[in-house]
Amino acid sequence: ALLVVSEHLEELLLSHVQIARSDAGKLFAGLHDPGRLRRLGLGSCGLDDAGLAGLLSAPLSGLRMLDLAANGFTGEGLAGLADAN
Repeated sequence: ALLVVSEHLEELLLSHVQIARSDAGKLFAGLHDPGRLRRLGLGSCGLDDAGLAGLLSAPLSGLRMLDLAANGFTGEGLAGLADAN
């Protein structure tokens, strides 16, 4: 995993950081145990449906805020987001 979330981390803001499609799955694999993570900002990261699917495979039930604005999601990707709730 490219990202290992500390159990003490409450906020991770990566907005405007371009995340390569090939790295999205590796990055979000580190969220398998999100600990206290409550805010995750991924706006304008260049994510597509595959990146969104990788994110949704992580346990995100403790999040209070998830920013996914201005990414390249299609209706299919957004439907996956709606189904994840």
